[in-house]
Amino acid sequence: AIDLVKLEGTVTAVSATTITLNGSVPRVIDVSSSTTFTLAGGASATLASVLVGDQISAWGYFDAPSTALNAITVRIGSFL
Repeated sequence: AIDLVKLEGTVTAVSATTITLNGSVPRVIDVSSSTTFTLAGGASATLASVLVGDQISAWGYFDAPSTALNAITVRIGSFL
């Protein structure tokens, strides 16, 4: 079984394949065509919905030796 990891933070950058979160060490989330995106209210979203300054929660797994999280799902909106 794969244990999913959850990362939360404020988005500082978005590219076609990654989302970067704030922190003393910025955290990178890898996204792909199989990553699902939802808004806090439950509506479907896409990577284009993720904007710098958004708060997100991402669930996925780390694939050694990469230090980036391979996202399975990303929730856009306040996680507090």
